[in-house]
Amino acid sequence: MSYSPNWLAFAGALTFLAAPVAAQDVTWRVPTSVPEGSPFYVNFLERFAGNVDMLTDGKVEVQPFGAGILVPALQVYDGVRDGIVEAGHSTPSYLVNQDPINAIFSGFPGGMGPEAYATWIYEGGGKEKLQEIRDEDGFKSLVVGIGSSEVMAHSNMPIEM
Repeated sequence: MSYSPNWLAFAGALTFLAAPVAAQDVTWRVPTSVPEGSPFYVNFLERFAGNVDMLTDGKVEVQPFGAGILVPALQVYDGVRDGIVEAGHSTPSYLVNQDPINAIFSGFPGGMGPEAYATWIYEGGGKEKLQEIRDEDGFKSLVVGIGSSEVMAHSNMPIEM
């Protein structure tokens, strides 16, 4: 299985709500679309969970769950939208059939490389456009990692040069 980099997972739907933390502790169950132990799981979701713990002095706990444990791997957005889980880590790639605009926020053949993508997200209005789109579902998105563009072309017909 190929994973589309540019895991705007929380853009992707990693739809973390950045609400202020009260005196009480908060626990968020966060499923992802990738298996436990995969580079995206370890480098993006587990690292994010550790940073949240550190930055909130343990008052907010992010519990990562691998693909398919809490919700089906390709339905992380649905799990968040339907209130099954508090947040999710996935890629907008899985929403392209619902709205093609999601392609620009995920890795795709011929897409931007990491440097160009980061520049567009943080300096070119990409993050604001993503939030505008996610507002329609009541989501808040957070970029937790940016990978390379998809380098493979996929076809059900032979590709000849």
